[in-house]
Amino acid sequence: MQQAVTAHGRAGVLSAWQASEPARRKHLAAHSRQSVRIRKWSYVLAIAAAVLAVTWPARAGPGDDRGRNAGVPAASGDGRTPGDRRVVGFTAPQHKATLAALQQGRIATFLVQEGQRVQAGALLVELEAEVQQARTEIARLEAESTLDIDLARVRLDWAERELERVVQLGGTAAVKELSDARAEAEIRRVELALARRKHEQALVTYTLQRGVLEQHRIRASFDGYVSARLKDVGETVEEREGVLVLVQLDPLLACVDCPAELAAGIHQGDEYVVCPVDPRWPPRAGVVQFISPVVDAASQTIKVKLRIGNEDGQWPAGLSVAVDFSTAGRSAASGAGTVTE
Repeated sequence: MQQAVTAHGRAGVLSAWQASEPARRKHLAAHSRQSVRIRKWSYVLAIAAAVLAVTWPARAGPGDDRGRNAGVPAASGDGRTPGDRRVVGFTAPQHKATLAALQQGRIATFLVQEGQRVQAGALLVELEAEVQQARTEIARLEAESTLDIDLARVRLDWAERELERVVQLGGTAAVKELSDARAEAEIRRVELALARRKHEQALVTYTLQRGVLEQHRIRASFDGYVSARLKDVGETVEEREGVLVLVQLDPLLACVDCPAELAAGIHQGDEYVVCPVDPRWPPRAGVVQFISPVVDAASQTIKVKLRIGNEDGQWPAGLSVAVDFSTAGRSAASGAGTVTE
């Protein structure tokens, strides 16, 4: 009897445990999700604390330092201290052009190398153009030839002499003979005019064919340096596909993003001293050439460009420079070098 009761009790306990199993699993799942959320927010708070620790000193006011950095002026957002009117930028070419052929073809000759200085109009690249050269030569021969005009003039002279002979015959000449002579002379006049018109057309055709031949060549559009060759001999290029890059380094441009409050006192034509960050290059004078009318909303800066004389070609493009927009910088610019007009 006691064994039966014990078995019955065990069965009840087992039944109760089985009935509570779904609730227990649900509780464990909820606890696991809560643990994941706690760990996630712990990571977020740790990252936020690290960021705040880095950025807080830059954002804190002078009264928040609690004695730290005493006597050191607070820096502005761009790293300048109050009263510092120097702005860092870089040099850029006055002009930069990607030169391309106006015709499709295969590159036959490269007449320049990278870094070579060239003059405006210099021949840089030639494409294969044997067929076009033949067409141009035919057009040249037709344009230079006046044989059709000479022949038409001889025929006209003969017809006019014949008409004069018939007229001199007077009444003895038949009416039809006189009419035919007059018609023949008029025909020869028209033929001469037509020959002259064809010769004018031949001249125009020759000019056109020479233009097409020239489109198989690439010439320098300004004085400068070949900064890059985009293709090589033997490669086929499509119409207007870039072949090389030409840059003009005299004058150079110093491009800076000037804080808006500082740019308010800058005007076109003002002259300032431009100092390379690398001391191997001496400072030079720069004249303000461009002041953007648009303020960058994110940085609150204005694009300013200064023109710098670089006749000796010593300053490269891409050089890091600092422009001193202070009064001292303006006065020092007069002795810092010449500016190309």
